[in-house]
Amino acid sequence: MLSASSSPTAASSPAQGTSSVCPLPAAGTYLDSVRSSCHRLVCQSTGNVKIDDAALDAFISNIPTTTWKEVASKPPQALRMPLRFDTLEQEMTLVALTAYLSFGYAWRADLMKELDRDEIDTVRFGIMSMHISSVSLTSAYLSTLSLPDASSLFSIPISKDVQHPTLPLTVSEHHPLRPYVAQLVTDTNALGVRLLDMRCGSLGHFVVDRSKDGNVDALLEAVVNVFGDGASGDRGRCDGVDAYAFRRAQNVVRQVQARLACVKGHSFGISDAEVGTGTTALADPDLVEVLVDRGVIVVDVVGGGGERGATDGDDGQMAVLRLRLRAAAVEAVEKSVQKLKGKEGLDGVDARVVEEVVRAAQSKEARSVKGNVDVAKIFGDKQCTFY
Repeated sequence: MLSASSSPTAASSPAQGTSSVCPLPAAGTYLDSVRSSCHRLVCQSTGNVKIDDAALDAFISNIPTTTWKEVASKPPQALRMPLRFDTLEQEMTLVALTAYLSFGYAWRADLMKELDRDEIDTVRFGIMSMHISSVSLTSAYLSTLSLPDASSLFSIPISKDVQHPTLPLTVSEHHPLRPYVAQLVTDTNALGVRLLDMRCGSLGHFVVDRSKDGNVDALLEAVVNVFGDGASGDRGRCDGVDAYAFRRAQNVVRQVQARLACVKGHSFGISDAEVGTGTTALADPDLVEVLVDRGVIVVDVVGGGGERGATDGDDGQMAVLRLRLRAAAVEAVEKSVQKLKGKEGLDGVDARVVEEVVRAAQSKEARSVKGNVDVAKIFGDKQCTFY
C-alpha cells in the first residue's frame, strides 16, 4: 500500500477568489467539515444567503414518495465507457481523471457553441480519445501533457485564422477556448507531478490502493491532498468561518467507488448500498440553480442595490457570494435528508439520493433569473475551476 506519509501536503494557498486562507480539515474529518462548515455559514446572522424552510418542505413534499424510494433503491450510476481495458488500474485511471476534469461550468455556453458538447461530454470525449489513441496514461504522461496535444485529443481549438485588418491575408490568433484547454492541461500536469512525487506509476494504481478499505473519508482526504488545487483549493474563510466544499474531489470519490463496487472478484469493502454514502451534495451551479428557482435558496440583497447587488461586485465579493450559495445547496440537501429519513420506508435516503432527485427537477427552460438572482452570471468566472 502507498504510504500515507508519502502523500504531499496540499498547498494552503487561498482558494480561487476567496477572502483568505483556511487550513485543510484535520485527518478523518473531511466530510464532517464540509457539512458542519456549510451549516455554520448558512446560519450566520451576517450572511445574505438563506434557506427558506417552508419552500424546502413544499419542494420535497411535492415529489412522490415512490420517487424517493425508487432512487434510493438503485445503486448510483457508475461512469462507463464503451472501451476495452487490459487492467482494472487502466480503467480506473480513466474513471478518476474524467471525474476530476469534469469542471468548466462558465465555459459551457462557449463549448456548446463551438463543439455542441458541454463541459462534461467534452472531457469524456477527450479521455476516451486518449485511450483509443493508445496513449498510456501514466503519471509521467499526465505530468507532461502539452497544450497542443490536449487540443488535439479533446478536439478543442486553441487558435483560429482571422482576416488581417489591412492586408489581404489571414493571421492566426488565440481561440477563445484556449484558456479552458490551458486549465485542463494545468490540472492534469499538476496531478501527474504529485503522483510522480509519491513514486506512483498511475492514477489508477493510486485510487485502487486508497480504496481497499472502503473508507469514504480517507479516500476523500487522499484525493484532496494529491489531486492539486482543483481539489484542495475548494475552500475559503468567510466572516470567520472556514468553509469547505471539495466538489471535484467528492466527484472522484463517488465515481471511483461506484465503479469498484461493480468489479467482480475484487473486494474493496464497498457494497452498492454504501457507494456515495457519507459524501455531501456536489455543490455546483446547476444544483444551486434548481434550489434558487424553487425558492429554497434566497439571497437577501438589502442595501445591495437590487439586482446589481446580487450579481455584480469585485472578485472578493462575488467569491464570497458563490461560496455562500454553494454552502446553502449542501445544507439544503442535508436538511432534506433529515426530513425524509423520518418518513416510513425512506431510511435509505442520503445526500446522493436527494441530489439526484433535485437535479432531475431542473427546469428545461431558460437559465434561472428568479427575482434578483442570476445564477449563470454569479458563477460566470472562467478562472474558477471548482465546478
